[in-house]
Amino acid sequence: SRGRVLPRRQDLPERALIIGRPPRDATMWVISHPWLSPIHPDVTGLQLQMLVDKLDKNRALDTDVVFYDFWSMFQKGWEVDDRTEHQQKLFSNSLRAINHLYS
Repeated sequence: SRGRVLPRRQDLPERALIIGRPPRDATMWVISHPWLSPIHPDVTGLQLQMLVDKLDKNRALDTDVVFYDFWSMFQKGWEVDDRTEHQQKLFSNSLRAINHLYS
């Protein structure tokens, strides 16, 4: 992960996603973080490296679930909003429900 930049939700491979309820035995990690740029939360890859280090330190498993808004919610493109109408609707629904993750 060193030096890699976080992909948007729609750019993740299917195998990286859990749609719906996470497995009962999975630990859910909900990440709160600042965006380091208006167009991307982690333009240098530093947050990704810190996140991986913290998850490793806390003995997170590959089967655990991580909610990180940029990965978990459909994002606009850097220059234009290239989300489909369906992706925009899912993003809006996620915004309305996101506080439940942090409570």
